[in-house]
Amino acid sequence: MMSIRYKFFLAFSVLAALICSLAFSGFRGIAASGDLVVRLYDGPLMGINHARTAHAALNEARLLVTPGLGDSVPAETAIKFQALLTEITENLKIVRDRVKNADVAAALAKAEDRIRDWSDTELQLFRPTSDHLMMVPAAFSVTQKSNSAATALDDLVETVAAYGFEYRMEAEAAVADARAIVLALAIATTLVGIMLAINFSYSMSKPIFEAMQVAERVAAGNFTDLISSRRRDELGRLLRSLAAMQSHLKARADEDYAMMAKLDAALNNMKLGVCMFGVDNRLMLWE
Repeated sequence: MMSIRYKFFLAFSVLAALICSLAFSGFRGIAASGDLVVRLYDGPLMGINHARTAHAALNEARLLVTPGLGDSVPAETAIKFQALLTEITENLKIVRDRVKNADVAAALAKAEDRIRDWSDTELQLFRPTSDHLMMVPAAFSVTQKSNSAATALDDLVETVAAYGFEYRMEAEAAVADARAIVLALAIATTLVGIMLAINFSYSMSKPIFEAMQVAERVAAGNFTDLISSRRRDELGRLLRSLAAMQSHLKARADEDYAMMAKLDAALNNMKLGVCMFGVDNRLMLWE
């Protein structure tokens, strides 16, 4: 059987391993949650923000140049229109870099194609031909392409928002799983600690209590207890030592009892002899 010191070492090693696992799982869960928050901000939230910014810039550009202006488009309007197109392009590029999703990529490609088609049509108002005349596209064509670009960008915003919601649900599920793992490890650690405490308290207290009772009865002069133990640890050695001590004390007590019995018998014989001698003397004097 294992020694008590090794039992304690094994028990505390098991508890330490469980506590370390609990701490590692908690640290891992916290780190994963923090990473999810960062990725949620850098991915879906930034994608939604820049998609909406691109949509706002598109609406501003649509209001900036209206069909049917002819050659009355000022130079500063053309510069501002080009700046808005650049802003739209940059925002859509950020959406592509931040959001890695097939549905978002498809919606983004569609929006870029529709915006490019609309912007090329609008830019014809600012590009003079060889005879220095402005090419004015049909108003219904510009309106149709403008609405198509706005619709495609609306779809992109909704697709990115849907991806953000799905990502949020996945993040919540991951956090719930991490919380469940930490809770399970905490419960397991508690149960193992309770079982080890009960096992050790019973395993230690029972032989110690028996040894105390034997020692008290031996101290009171009772040597009739049968002490037996199959334990091979320190408590088993203690009980076997108590058994040997009780056996030696019982043998000594038996020897003392036998000697006292002999002394009592000798004293009784001496008293009987004295009595007989006194009777004989009285008889002789009487005669």
